[in-house]
Amino acid sequence: MTVDGLSSLDGGIDVNGSNFTVSTSGAIVGSSISISGTTTLSGDVKYGLTATISTAGTTQGAATALTESHNIVTTSSANQGVKLPTAVAGKKVEIYNTTANKINVYPNTSDSIDGGSANVAKPLAGNCSMVLICRNATDWKIHRPLAVRNSGGTLLN
Repeated sequence: MTVDGLSSLDGGIDVNGSNFTVSTSGAIVGSSISISGTTTLSGDVKYGLTATISTAGTTQGAATALTESHNIVTTSSANQGVKLPTAVAGKKVEIYNTTANKINVYPNTSDSIDGGSANVAKPLAGNCSMVLICRNATDWKIHRPLAVRNSGGTLLN
């Protein structure tokens, strides 16, 4: 197995001088792993999940901070919000709003969403989801598998 210059596999994995160990549960313990080139993963891939999130505040500073890749909002009051993690190019965050209320999705401090102004929220309707992919160190892009526009060409979703 070659992972960008793998030099040893003897209870731990040494990738370019960074050591990672595999726990008895099969989890890799370390700060991060970077793999270059084609990678094949067999079996299930488990993403970080917070399954019960309550929104908070009506400002960026008071919004509930998201800490995982997949986030399920189960409790909210109208116009309360959640805040994305710090922008890092390539990071992906999914938010599922299972409540009936519209919530606000705030970027992290000094970040933006869809090239808008820094620190400004985007609304997420009740019983809807939003997928965001970070394009650089400050801007998140909303991934829309289906874009809905009105007759004037204005984006509605």
